Amino acid sequence: MARRLTTVAVVVILLFGLASAGATGETRTGVVVEVSKTELIPGDLAVACKTLEMNGEVNDDLLAGGMYLTIRNLVGKDLTVGGYNLRVQGRVGDDARLAGANIEIDGIIDGNLVAFGGNVNILGDVAGDVITGGGNVRVSGNIQGSLDARCGDMVIDGTIGRDVELTVSKLTLSPIAVLKGDLTYTSNRDADIREGAQIAGEVRKESGGSRIMFWKVISVVADHLPEQPERWKEWKDQLPAWFRTLLRLSSFVSLLIAGIIILSVYGRHATMVADRIMSFPLKSFGLGLLFLICVPIGALILCVTIVGLPIGLVVLAAYAVFFYISRVYVALAIGREILDRITKQDVRMIWPMILGLFIITALSSIPYHIGWIIRSICTLFGLGGMLMATRRRVRMAIREETT
Repeated sequence: MARRLTTVAVVVILLFGLASAGATGETRTGVVVEVSKTELIPGDLAVACKTLEMNGEVNDDLLAGGMYLTIRNLVGKDLTVGGYNLRVQGRVGDDARLAGANIEIDGIIDGNLVAFGGNVNILGDVAGDVITGGGNVRVSGNIQGSLDARCGDMVIDGTIGRDVELTVSKLTLSPIAVLKGDLTYTSNRDADIREGAQIAGEVRKESGGSRIMFWKVISVVADHLPEQPERWKEWKDQLPAWFRTLLRLSSFVSLLIAGIIILSVYGRHATMVADRIMSFPLKSFGLGLLFLICVPIGALILCVTIVGLPIGLVVLAAYAVFFYISRVYVALAIGREILDRITKQDVRMIWPMILGLFIITALSSIPYHIGWIIRSICTLFGLGGMLMATRRRVRMAIREETT
């Protein structure tokens, strides 16, 4: 009976994109999530959506992932956000961690700020230190602590209270820039320090060599990022119907090939992941959301340092692989559950996986954003299931060594 109830819960979440609140906070999902000005979240809030309009207050932490995220009011403690277009216009009571294509911070950060993206624009005030990086970074606000940045183009026309350490392709200090500490920058060209810019400490320059080219490439890519990624969807919708069908078929075939490889090499692990998803659906969803947001932020932080850059790139590559194959495990879980009820006997794992992939592909083709929600929810379940299964295997290995 308990397993049947669990299965029902999984199906409901997959179809409607809803997850119940955990014991320590509240979870909200959907295409559009809007929190009104009069609403107060007493604890933590986790959000997975396409568009978030956060006009209310959160007493504790806010964890959010999506495409368009706007925070206009108070977050009492930490803010951790990942998405495409991010705007922080309210106040964050502690640290803020952001990763996205376009980031604009026009509020107040009472703690430290970590922000990585294609285009990062810091307009507001930060009470602590700032670590940032990406394609193009502009600092126009007031940073009371230090600034550590790795990026292509950097423009400073604000105030920085302590030392500044940069690795940049191009650095510009406007006439109203104020640096109250030392300026140390690594670049292949001299900084463009305009008349009127104030630097209280020493200015030191180091040659960047070939590694500066990496940040220059990131800057060029960031310059061409569309403000609305839906333009890619409009382009795809203009294609002939037969070509769109071929694209869906190729997606199904590629996932099927990946699934066959996984079952051939890691069959036991795949079964364990599927069992975790079906046995602990809500936990899988929550861990998947954390994995989705926190891993790229951690990888980008590693990319800030020269030593950690290769590790960060490897982590990002592995993250992309896990993101892609996550639906294979969900397909296996769904297919096994259905065939177990129909056949009442064990079948080869490849048939449940094919059935599950067919169901997920069909549901993902539903228009009006429903397909997008289903793909996103499946990805979260798969990521969470992989994380739980890996943790279980590590614990089993440690237990065997101790005994």
